[in-house]
Amino acid sequence: MLDLIFIYRAEVQTYGALILCLAMLRWGGGPERAVALTWLIGIEAVDWVYHAISGANYVLESIDPFHAALDVAVAIAFVIIALYANRLYPLVIAAFQLLSATSHLTRELVESITPIAYAVMVFAPSWGILVAMILGFARHLRRRKEFGDYRGWRGQPPFFLGRLCPSPAS
Repeated sequence: MLDLIFIYRAEVQTYGALILCLAMLRWGGGPERAVALTWLIGIEAVDWVYHAISGANYVLESIDPFHAALDVAVAIAFVIIALYANRLYPLVIAAFQLLSATSHLTRELVESITPIAYAVMVFAPSWGILVAMILGFARHLRRRKEFGDYRGWRGQPPFFLGRLCPSPAS
């Protein structure tokens, strides 16, 4: 069973993340919705469209400018969410995404990095992000069950966060 998961790890991650993000969009507060939308749009949809249009695979011998820019954009989005969210787990998610984004810079600056090491630096943080999303969402559900609706954002979030991802108690 574990061998099957390792063989199909990309599919497991994609479909597992899709189910998790849909649950976060349905039962989550504002920060959960923002994290789910960022994952779905930035990591899944844009990447899928890029590969469907270009037909290109991941380039591991040198940096891929598209994926580097996408990782930086998603990192910026996660950092903005983390700064305004009334939760701890978005900070962990932002940290993992920053690891992935800076791995492209590391690959460019250090010539002795093997393609396997570069792949691990780029792809491994996404598993940490998913674990943080699962634990944070589970904690949110438990807290909401115990105490009812609570504030999703600290202060006033930026206009687009407040409009796209309102919290029930904001």
